[in-house]
Amino acid sequence: MKVLIIEDEERAAKRLKRLVEELLPQAEILGMLVSVSESVKWLKVNKDPDVILMDIELADGKSFEIFESYTPSSHIIFCTAFDQYAIDAFKYQGMAYLLKPIKKIELEGALEKVKKQSASGIDYELLAETLANREMRYQKRILVKLGQRLKAIPVDQVAYAFTEAKSVMVMTFEGKDIPVDQSLEQLMQILDPKKFFRINRKLIVSLDSIDNMYTWSRSRVKLELTPSKDLDTIVATDRASNFKEWLEGKAF
Repeated sequence: MKVLIIEDEERAAKRLKRLVEELLPQAEILGMLVSVSESVKWLKVNKDPDVILMDIELADGKSFEIFESYTPSSHIIFCTAFDQYAIDAFKYQGMAYLLKPIKKIELEGALEKVKKQSASGIDYELLAETLANREMRYQKRILVKLGQRLKAIPVDQVAYAFTEAKSVMVMTFEGKDIPVDQSLEQLMQILDPKKFFRINRKLIVSLDSIDNMYTWSRSRVKLELTPSKDLDTIVATDRASNFKEWLEGKAF
């Protein structure tokens, strides 16, 4: 089986590759791509793989945009941290819609469907369960270590999370910045996307932390956050459109 991985988070892509190699030792990993543009270019000049493991939020847009330029004959397994796109996934040749962190047994089931050349598309029972339980997936508290002590920080107290000197910190509304063990990618998997948005590579903000917003160059947006801190609070160009949809609640 020939497999293509489209995932812009390096850690997640490597984990998918490892899981595929464990489940299908004879599989050939054709590539690991990170963006819509790169994926379209690759697909147009290469033979369609048997299966594509595809994240939805990529570096330069949603992976659904790939199908606007090229429609591969491949079976698609969506692997994403966001369940709000499940309905959109019906439009494409999805064999499964898996939520991060990807469980090995769920990926195995999806690959089995591919091997059997199933035409049933997305697992409707799993999709219904996903939508019914979407609010239950998000953590209410984040466990942190403070020296030898453990402390559970209510998510409602988190104003934003950011990277600083290779560490990940959360800032509470009380103005305390606290180191956490999770990466920003892992935090986005456990935080409710209705309330939190990753505006750039180094910063996740809560809706309640946004004090003011200003138009910026290249259609970007600059934020003023509370509590204030000297951070890059400009929404990245490739995230600006999704950010505005998030503000309006259109993604939900």
